[in-house]
Amino acid sequence: MSDFTLALQGNLVEVMDSRAKAVLVALYAGTVASSTKIKKDMRNDILKAGLGRRLAFTIQDEIYPKRDLSWYPTALIFSKAPVITSLHTDGGIVQAIQGALAIPIEGGAADNIRRKRGESFVDAFKRKFNINKLDVVSRPGESSMLVAKMRKSKAGKFVKTRSVTPLKRKQGPRISGVETVSVPVFTLVRQARHKKRLRLRQIMAKGARRHPARVAFELRKQLALSNKETTIKRIGVR
Repeated sequence: MSDFTLALQGNLVEVMDSRAKAVLVALYAGTVASSTKIKKDMRNDILKAGLGRRLAFTIQDEIYPKRDLSWYPTALIFSKAPVITSLHTDGGIVQAIQGALAIPIEGGAADNIRRKRGESFVDAFKRKFNINKLDVVSRPGESSMLVAKMRKSKAGKFVKTRSVTPLKRKQGPRISGVETVSVPVFTLVRQARHKKRLRLRQIMAKGARRHPARVAFELRKQLALSNKETTIKRIGVR
């Protein structure tokens, strides 16, 4: 039926409002369908990679706006463990210093050392014991080590090296019974590249490509319902 006929019958505004609402509902439903499908595909990808349900279910989604309908609904798909998922997605490099990773020796002076934000184990060790230099000791057929010259008390505890200057040489209490020893602190291993295991970016791109088709499907469904509703009301008026 034409808009002119609808206007004569007095329900053009009602029909146009119904159609507009149908479009808004279709946009929202299509966005929810795309977001849910992408989220499920990402979770399945993580499970297939053998990374477990706990990591898989860190993938979440949210639809905005959360209450009212909008002409521009948006889906946010995110992970509560972005560093882990990014590492497995990109196959990133485990960063090292000069081509080697410094791993604290278990039970050594650097074991369980506290680091500041963005600080490496080596820098944290140097800061804690006021040490400027670490020596590399190579062992044939084995991993190399970083060795530090440290001050050790009779009780077997390592103490902080004091900065000695001509003006401050006689200042501060003396520590009796302290000897300087060479201590293995870090084991050096080669820089490693983490194997790529996930396809999260490909899944997101595929979902974005198929999003218009999902919205179109919901649009046809909602317009059909709107047309049926207004037709029934029109017949009822007659």
